[in-house]
Amino acid sequence: MDALELLKSQHNEVERLFSDYEQLGPGQAERKKQIARQVITDLSVHAGIEEVAFYPTVREALPDTEQDIQEDLEEHERVKKTLSNIQGMEPTDPQFDSEFLQVISDVRHHVNEEENQLFPRVRQGMSDQELRDLGEAMQELKSRVPTNPHPHAPQEPPANVLLGPVAGMLDRVRDAVRQRIDKKTV
Repeated sequence: MDALELLKSQHNEVERLFSDYEQLGPGQAERKKQIARQVITDLSVHAGIEEVAFYPTVREALPDTEQDIQEDLEEHERVKKTLSNIQGMEPTDPQFDSEFLQVISDVRHHVNEEENQLFPRVRQGMSDQELRDLGEAMQELKSRVPTNPHPHAPQEPPANVLLGPVAGMLDRVRDAVRQRIDKKTV
């Protein structure tokens, strides 16, 4: 799978979760919490592989994409801050729905711009082999990048390349502890 196909498949999966969330009513707090946790994980991993591999590679291959990439990184930062806020809430909190709906809106905007503006330029400017190689590298990174938002962490190399795997490992420990606690409370 090439890099653009991988990112689009992640976009589609998150959109499916957004649609599921939008169908839920006020009495479905537990399902909202499950979806929110999955979205947080999926978007954190997605942002991680974009920031560590995709954007730096595209910048190097296509310097004229710099402005688009800077805008994308700013959008990542906004979404990470909102996701971080959501992590500290319960679905019954008054701001939970509005914060989550803001994430949905921001991510849909980001995906639309990325898929309709940046991706066509990348497809045209990079070879099929380069995109396949980048896709393989991004696939391998998925198990090492953070699974939780870190809005104040560096987004660009070299700092994110050095700190990302450490944050990813700590996130996975945190996720395992959270799952264990959740199982005991059920």
